[in-house]
Amino acid sequence: MDLGAGPVASYAHPNIGSMNSVLVTKHTSDGTTAWSRAFGTTGSSTGSTLVATRDGGVVIGGIFSSSGFHLGGEILASSARANGFIGKLDAYGNHDWSFSVSGSRDDRIAGVAVDSANNVLAIGTITQEADPVKVFPFGEEFRYPIEGGNGDAFVVKISDSGAPQWLFPIVGGLNEIIVSTPDDSFIVQGKYWGTNQVKISGQVFNNPNPTSVAAYVIKFSSSGEVLWFKTFNIGSTNPLSAISDIAVDSSDDVYVVGSLFNTMNIGGINISSNGSSDGFLFKLRGRNGNAIFAKSFGSDDYSSVNSISISPSGRAVLGGYFYGDLYIAGELHSSLDSYFDILIIETDLSGYVLESNSYNNSITELVSSVLLDNYNNYLMGGHFSGNLKFSDNLDQVRSLGGDDLFITKFEK
Repeated sequence: MDLGAGPVASYAHPNIGSMNSVLVTKHTSDGTTAWSRAFGTTGSSTGSTLVATRDGGVVIGGIFSSSGFHLGGEILASSARANGFIGKLDAYGNHDWSFSVSGSRDDRIAGVAVDSANNVLAIGTITQEADPVKVFPFGEEFRYPIEGGNGDAFVVKISDSGAPQWLFPIVGGLNEIIVSTPDDSFIVQGKYWGTNQVKISGQVFNNPNPTSVAAYVIKFSSSGEVLWFKTFNIGSTNPLSAISDIAVDSSDDVYVVGSLFNTMNIGGINISSNGSSDGFLFKLRGRNGNAIFAKSFGSDDYSSVNSISISPSGRAVLGGYFYGDLYIAGELHSSLDSYFDILIIETDLSGYVLESNSYNNSITELVSSVLLDNYNNYLMGGHFSGNLKFSDNLDQVRSLGGDDLFITKFEK
């Protein structure tokens, strides 16, 4: 494919053909493609997380499943199973540093963030291992499971130059999201995994309702000390019932979005779905993790909130999808035919809905990520099949057979 900066291609296996590969692309504020890079190997490789750095570069993380994988530097160490990777590209897309998490079974990097000094924070998971697992370049080996059931999570901090700062396990956890805060603390979200306890540096945190699937949100100091730990019973084993994204405002308060089936308790505030999957938003106080508000968005049909972004001016934008008829603050949104369509909700920091929009075309469209800039313009990315058009002054685009990616910017 050519995104405007020259062609990029997935890895072509000599016997199988094209393999899943990692795609990274950088765009200027007007949508011009600055550069694109593709990284692949003889097995499947997937980029699952990305964050822009303060020097114009990007840190990426994900998983690869065969030898020979690299991000433009040295080939990363690998095992016969899935391996996690993390690396930094500079402002021009060139390799800066990279390393892998490689044991005898399935390991991954799930989330990355950067602090004010451009240090990198990363989370991942190592599954149950018979052999030691080495997290490069730390030189520290952990034999898994330490005490967890299916495996354990970990958190690492790496300097801007790729030098190790510290690493510690989260025993019994499955880490999924990490975000940094204005005061250089950081927030980690995950799930209890095969156990009803999570252990961090000798501290034990119990699932208060062992019969329910539960997620946790943890705030750490910049040195890795636990500042608070909160558990939320998701209330359903359905995989669509989950936390999807987290954002932090300028006061360090924490905003959490996702989808739920049945009922979810947020610090004493109950929110319930209206029959199927509903999107939700709740807010936690940054200093202690106590719930401030919680609300859901849904109807008898499906809806979900996949992403949230907050601007410095105090506006939040939520991106997701819905199916059927959906009322948001009294405004009706109806999907086209029997497909999922795009849903955008804008709120203030108290959760009050300021505006909502939906976009429907011929087949399914889903939002994966939204991002607000300093002027309350927002960018939206995701995938679609069929036709896609956001306004009358934009050309309609059409997918080339399967699902295609899109990125668009809305100006206020």
